[in-house]
Amino acid sequence: MPLPADNIAATTLQLIRRRLADNIFKANPTIAYLMASGRVKLASGGRRIDEHLIYADNSNVQAYSGYDRLNVAPTEELTTAQFTWKQVATSISYSGIEDLQNSGPEQIINLLRTKVEIADKSMREFMDEKVHAAASTKSSKDIIGLDEIMDIDNTWSTLGGIDSNVYTWWRNRLGTNGTGGIGKGFTAAGIDNSPVDCSSSTVLLMRTLNRLMNEVSKGSQDRVKLILTSQYVFEKLENDVIEQYGRIEVDEPMKDLGFQNLRYKGATVMWNENIRSDSAGNQIIYFINPDYMSMTVHRRRNFAMSQFVSPWDQDARVAQILWAGNMTVRNRRRLGAVVVKV
Repeated sequence: MPLPADNIAATTLQLIRRRLADNIFKANPTIAYLMASGRVKLASGGRRIDEHLIYADNSNVQAYSGYDRLNVAPTEELTTAQFTWKQVATSISYSGIEDLQNSGPEQIINLLRTKVEIADKSMREFMDEKVHAAASTKSSKDIIGLDEIMDIDNTWSTLGGIDSNVYTWWRNRLGTNGTGGIGKGFTAAGIDNSPVDCSSSTVLLMRTLNRLMNEVSKGSQDRVKLILTSQYVFEKLENDVIEQYGRIEVDEPMKDLGFQNLRYKGATVMWNENIRSDSAGNQIIYFINPDYMSMTVHRRRNFAMSQFVSPWDQDARVAQILWAGNMTVRNRRRLGAVVVKV
């Protein structure tokens, strides 16, 4: 006995779901890197996505000898950043006439595969755009992205419910021109929000990258692992690396996923067409440590497929692809950004 069309459709969609989820993530250089680094987390619920933060040292550390009394005073070193769940959905539908025209199992499967490919591409572009878009162009329903996570103009924001105007330890590192030359602006508070003018010196661009990488890591093992920028800046860096070293070292796993990249001081450098310029057309370079920035996805909405249903006023069948999650951060001081004029 042949399976009903609805059963074939539902089974086919479930078989395709894993490929769809993989394609969405792997299409976005930022999320693809986080995923490859094992930083995409699955959560089972909660009103919000909580990230526990260390914002102070334990003040009880002391030297002692013999019967000295030890410090046992209560200390507060932890707080919580809270991120709201964001949802993304798209629909797959077929009309009554499409159902009649594709009545055999093979035809139904082929029809759904085509429609899933369209949904795949659409969700891929949507999520990639939101991760890299300017915050001013997004709604409160959208997932947060690099522009919300990293301030680039000394206008410090509230993120995860924590106001970085008040709590300066909740600020990303910012590379600016500074009032006393390159490097003076590389502080959490910043000094001068004008861009670093690298238009006449590629050497200055490399020095800028070196300084901010050091500021973000502060000599620790928590080093920048990913540098994201525009195609234009990437090509300038690529040319400089070729001129200096005569060869380009690449991140092979990311290359295998189809992303152009190069390695710079141990960090993977990639570009994305959706990484924006600032309001004056200057280029932005993001310094990311995936140990402190990740994507959290709800287990029940990891590109889950709903059942096909018939709208009461249409001769059609409709199902949704559903996703819920958000980008989260637990240490902005280990992230950085610099605006450059090139």
